Amino acid sequence: MRTVRCKRHSTVFLSRLTLSPPLLSLAKSFSEKDRFFSSVIKSLGADESLACSAALIHAFLLRATSAVDAAEDISMQRPVAASDNDSQSTLFQRAIQDCEQVITLLENDQERDAVRLSSSQQLRNDLVGKAYRIAAIAYEGNQQCNKAIEAWRRVVKYDPSFQSKVAKEVDRLAKKL
Repeated sequence: MRTVRCKRHSTVFLSRLTLSPPLLSLAKSFSEKDRFFSSVIKSLGADESLACSAALIHAFLLRATSAVDAAEDISMQRPVAASDNDSQSTLFQRAIQDCEQVITLLENDQERDAVRLSSSQQLRNDLVGKAYRIAAIAYEGNQQCNKAIEAWRRVVKYDPSFQSKVAKEVDRLAKKL
């Protein structure tokens, strides 16, 4: 695994953002996870050589996932330690923004050669597919069924193994319209 020394902190792994189990267990609340991932995103984004790295992309996806999880906790009325400003709708919107950032970075990488993923085109497609899956869930959570359907349909473009799941989700969402 190729590593680089970040100007500010520790070693960053470009091929995968890995978090040690003790670090993950320390961040139990959404606000702690959000603060951690935001710090990682800010640090990586500030370093021009890491601004389009796989580590940054993974951090965006992990932050989006934690926002969706926190929003779903609110809808299930489970206690969540989000800040007072973080309504369910705001959390879903934050997840959508992070997914859009990932999609922009990865869909434009061929033209700009910006994202330096050390792996194959398949990894790129998997990451874009994951971003669209998270966005679809967030769009549905924000009652934007048309956008959720469109996001689900794009999942198949990048990850055909989700064809059956996408068909079910699109049918279910179409009934809500």
